[in-house]
Amino acid sequence: MTATAGTRRRTRFPASRPPLAHSGVNCGIFGEIAVNSVTHVPEGCARCESTTRFYEVSSLRKASHWTLAALGALCLSGSAALPIAAAAPAPLEASFSNVAAGTCLQSPDGYAITLTGCNPSDPKQNWSREYLGHSELIRINRTNSCMGHAGGPYVRLMPCDSYDPTQQWRAEAADEGSLLHHMDTNTCLGHLSGSEVRLFPCDPENPAQQWGLTAS
Repeated sequence: MTATAGTRRRTRFPASRPPLAHSGVNCGIFGEIAVNSVTHVPEGCARCESTTRFYEVSSLRKASHWTLAALGALCLSGSAALPIAAAAPAPLEASFSNVAAGTCLQSPDGYAITLTGCNPSDPKQNWSREYLGHSELIRINRTNSCMGHAGGPYVRLMPCDSYDPTQQWRAEAADEGSLLHHMDTNTCLGHLSGSEVRLFPCDPENPAQQWGLTAS
């Protein structure tokens, strides 16, 4: 049928493509938008009532504006808010005192790890435990050096790398303190003799492997 002068042509939904229903959303004037004889239907809108006005938009720019406005309204009215990821816990700064030896973990030269007399003001004894989810990094004095496995029973400082399994530890409860459990080797840090520390098979009842963690 040919449209008469002064009569606005309306583009309807094709019979083979019925409008989608979306409960709880009022499409308002955006249920159908006629743009140069092409009907644009925002995803999820119900077909509007017969009183809906139709708009012919002559330029593609205006069409984009109206279509985006309709989709934006849908997002605001019908979408669930995305959860905000929780922030990682702040590093816990502490000194590590060995229960058996009564001395504290230190790095005298930025490489070796030994025991020495406890001094809370000594930055060489200031460590931070940084939570990784299932394990922790043990970093010294806010530097880029972390305690790691150096092969065999030995430990030393090395450049921090949260993906390096040789640097992943976990503090676990023991009789009089905490075990420093090395995850990759399934061993625990302990006092050998004098100022030396080594990795041993874990024994939560052995005071040489028990550490007091004193917040600094």
